[in-house]
This record gives sequence, structure tokens and C-alpha cells, in this order.
Amino acid sequence: MQGNAGTGDGTGGPLPRLALAATEPAVSVCAAVAARAGAGLVDAPSVHAKPVAAVSAALDAAFAALPQPLRDTAPLYVLCDDYSVLAARRLAARCTDPGRRLRPSDSVAAETSELVRPWLTESGRTGRCWLLAATPARTALRLAAPESRQATVVCEFVLVPGDGPHAPGLVAVTAVWGADEAVQAADRAVRGADEAVRRADGAARRADGAARGADGALVSPPEDSGPPPSALLTALLEEGTAARV
Repeated sequence: MQGNAGTGDGTGGPLPRLALAATEPAVSVCAAVAARAGAGLVDAPSVHAKPVAAVSAALDAAFAALPQPLRDTAPLYVLCDDYSVLAARRLAARCTDPGRRLRPSDSVAAETSELVRPWLTESGRTGRCWLLAATPARTALRLAAPESRQATVVCEFVLVPGDGPHAPGLVAVTAVWGADEAVQAADRAVRGADEAVRRADGAARRADGAARGADGALVSPPEDSGPPPSALLTALLEEGTAARV
């Protein structure tokens, strides 16, 4: 990422890079964040049907940018205050809905950890993971202390108004410190080849090429010069750690 020369992450550490993924209602917001991140992205943002898939994709991209064995041990900090509040309100609404029976899955879905558990289980990583509620982005960055570690990942769940009050869109904004440029270059080359094949095979299925490609990658971010909708990216920008466009 570009930033003020010598500022690093505001604490003398290296600059982070960003991995982004979103659900369909949050495509425009994801594109706005991507536009502010510029060349600091580890890979093209992607679009998914469900929040858990978006979170898994963002974490996949972020940790894939780390060299081994750091990708297995780097700590993960998740900013999930807004989502935790949403999950609690959604459960309360279902508990008081006279026309709907409460199911065991409702209480499980209220756990914010359900957004990251599938990825953590599948990845098999051994690093620690912290879910941070009621924690401002700047505080989370101080807790993560990326300047004191070889690698650190911080993920934020950004909620975007969707089909209803309890079904918003979501953007997973993930900052990764310690990314290996050689690893990223090789990974981007492989992903680029796969993307070319997918685009060729799926050209007939493109419904809105101005918004996203056939494989769900954002291809045309909207013109947006306002402040980024991500508290994490805002904190990084203010600390001189993220791209300025």
C-alpha cells in the first residue's frame, strides 16, 4: 500500500495490505473500499451469496498472502460489534414472533463466531483468534500490535442495508501485516490464469458486467471520493497506513 514515507502503520511497523469480500447487497460499498485501498489489495474483491462465504473468502485471501509457517500461526482479530448487535436483535425478533417456532439453529446463528468458525475449521490453523465487540478500530489495532509480530491479521465486518432490518449486506475488510510479496505474486499469477478461464467460460452469464465479473469479482468500482465506510480502513488511513487515492 501507498502511504506517507516512513510512517509505516503509525507505530513504526510495516504497512498492511487488504483483502476484501462482500455479499451482493454490499457490492457498491465493497467497491468504494477497494477504490480507497488501490494497489494495496492482495487480490481482487469477490462477491458471495452469504456472509459466511464472504468472510471465508476474505480470510482465505489474507492468510494466503502470508508465507509459511506464518499463515498457520498469525493471530486473527475480528471486529464484530455491529454484527453482534444485529445477531442479538435478530434472535430477539424471532423469539417474539408469534408466527414462527424457535429452532435450535436460531440460537446458534446468534453466535458471531459462526461467521469465522467454518473457515477456522477448514483451514486447520493453530493461531489464536479473538472476536472483539464494543472495541473501536483504533483500540483493536493497539491490541493487535502488528509492529511487534511477524504477521497479524485484523478483520472487520462492515454491515450495509439490505433486504430487511435483519438481513443486511456485509463486507469483510481484512488487513494483513507480514504479507510475502513473492508469495502474493505467484498466487496472483495462478488466480489470474483461473480467472481468465472462468471469464471465458462464463461470458454468457454476465448480468451486470459494470458491477462484477462472471466469477463474482468486482471489476468497476464506483466513483466515490467520500470517507471509506470501513472503520478499520479509516483508522489505517488516519494513521498513514493505507492507500490514498
